[in-house]
Amino acid sequence: MGTLIFIFIFVFLYILVIGIYAATKANTSTQSFTPPPWKPAKQTETKTSQNDSPIHCPKCGCTQLHTDKKGFSLLKAVGGGLLIPGGILWGLHGRNKIIITCLKCGNKWKV
Repeated sequence: MGTLIFIFIFVFLYILVIGIYAATKANTSTQSFTPPPWKPAKQTETKTSQNDSPIHCPKCGCTQLHTDKKGFSLLKAVGGGLLIPGGILWGLHGRNKIIITCLKCGNKWKV
């Protein structure tokens, strides 16, 4: 009898909490937010985009660059194949990374 009363009280409180949560969520979603009068509205600043200047080498500043995409790595595939079955798929790791090479100084970096 005592456990039945405990379960009843627990279920009642659970339904009460869910009802209060749903009511507060419904009230907050219909209200529009207005900033308090003592806080000024947030102003958007105009920032210059980084895309305005061409891509350049971080080492020498040259703009003559070559882009390339990494492919299948045979060394990773052999190492993975020796360690575990199906490890040949390790050769595919990093295949979609883009490498940029400076044509003046030969510096390479990943995007």
